[in-house]
Amino acid sequence: MTKPEDAVRLAEIAASIAPVLKETGYSKRGHLWNRRLESGLVHVVEIDAGPRGWALPVSKVETEPLRYGSYVLEFGVYAAELDFMDRGRAWIPAVACAVLGGMDDLTFGRGDGRLWPTSGDDEAAPALMRPGRPWASLWEDDAGAVAKSAMMSYGLPWLSRFVDHDDIVAAFLSGDSLGLVPPNRARIAKMLARLGRDDEALEILDAAD
Repeated sequence: MTKPEDAVRLAEIAASIAPVLKETGYSKRGHLWNRRLESGLVHVVEIDAGPRGWALPVSKVETEPLRYGSYVLEFGVYAAELDFMDRGRAWIPAVACAVLGGMDDLTFGRGDGRLWPTSGDDEAAPALMRPGRPWASLWEDDAGAVAKSAMMSYGLPWLSRFVDHDDIVAAFLSGDSLGLVPPNRARIAKMLARLGRDDEALEILDAAD
């Protein structure tokens, strides 16, 4: 059976970034890549394709632009101690990450730790990284090169900031953006308590007073 054209293009974009991720220790499953660190954290890279028009609820068809034929790159850091579901996962998707960077950070400009730049020479930046263009087109001739550039220039360097749980705590305390639903003080304290660091957990909670 012939694959839809958008699926072919998405596979081509995935193929453009896969070799670099493999060289740096990532395992692949579909359009999802995971790299498990000695600290227990997991670095996540994922390509999320936009839905076809019929996949949107009727209530949203008129209020949201159809994103069929588009995609977004997401980068996340997963800590089991911050997982809402408290369950083991064989493969970690970006949506499970409490520390999340991606196009929404570009669009909304949350925090000094945002992944995508929101100022400077916007015309010189790849389309993927320009303000107001959180979704990139599958149909651009250089779509694979754009995705690879975004990952190499911003995504992987951002992920490299988080090697262990202390890096998450430091980012939280500094006011960095840690995602669209960032871990609050109680969740950071819970993470530390699960790591057996009860005194530090209490310090985090006491600092809220």
